[in-house]
Amino acid sequence: MTEFIQNPNMLAAVAAVAFAAFAFFIAWLFRDIGEEFQQSDLGYVGVFALMLPLARKMGKLTDVVQSLPLGNYLKWAERNLNRSGLDDKFTPKEYVGSHIVLFIIGIALPMSLVVLLPNVDRNYIVLFSLFLGGVLFIAPFYYLNQITNERRWAIFCAMPYFLDLMTLLVEAGMEFTMAIDRASELMTKGPLQQEMKRFFKQLQLGRSRKKALLELADRSDLMEMRSFVTALIQQEELGTPLGKVMRMQGEIMRFRRIQVAEEKANKAPTQMLIPMILFIFPSIFLVLIGPMMIQAFRKVK
Repeated sequence: MTEFIQNPNMLAAVAAVAFAAFAFFIAWLFRDIGEEFQQSDLGYVGVFALMLPLARKMGKLTDVVQSLPLGNYLKWAERNLNRSGLDDKFTPKEYVGSHIVLFIIGIALPMSLVVLLPNVDRNYIVLFSLFLGGVLFIAPFYYLNQITNERRWAIFCAMPYFLDLMTLLVEAGMEFTMAIDRASELMTKGPLQQEMKRFFKQLQLGRSRKKALLELADRSDLMEMRSFVTALIQQEELGTPLGKVMRMQGEIMRFRRIQVAEEKANKAPTQMLIPMILFIFPSIFLVLIGPMMIQAFRKVK
């Protein structure tokens, strides 16, 4: 074994075979990455698009995932995949399986250092592989949570414009279902447009208006959307004029947007305090006190 490690030609051959095998595995894993980029909306999917082919390959490990005590996490994944708009991309079991494969890749990849750097302490390599495996293991959770929050914020920002469109269309005499379809066409591309198109398709397929609205509120997971859905359900039950409801909801949404802007403005000074202490104040002290310290050292010498 010692002679094998000390032979540079044998080490180069083994390293080449290892890298070739790993490259083949990566190419097989992500061979449909181009199609995923074309099918996915990178505006809200982001880096998670790199994990979509990986998640699809993990569908073969369904039996393994079922045997693990992951019932609660599967429910959480199903709920957040639905809220992030990725529920049509892959299933919760495939998402959970991506944790396992990323952990295996994180463990296996640093092991190539054993071949490339035979003199390095094996304990350091093992610790590094465990650290990298742990980081990659939690990566899907981080990205899914990030996508869900970004999608929720995008829906919140687009709602005032959507409510204004709905108010104009409904007061012009258009029926509610057709107004939803027309407003989604006039809106810019984004999560709210996708949700409204999905809501319109559910109505076309025969889903009751109340049930479709409740599912819309659950997918968006926004207090403002729940308030809007509750108002529409009450309007349907009580027979209140739809145009009046839309106009009132638009005013409430604009007021809520002003409140959020004021909250962010009030938090800005506190958030700026940390970078000022860490970066700006030391620079100012260096500029002011630095020349005095240099002169003092020169006098001492």
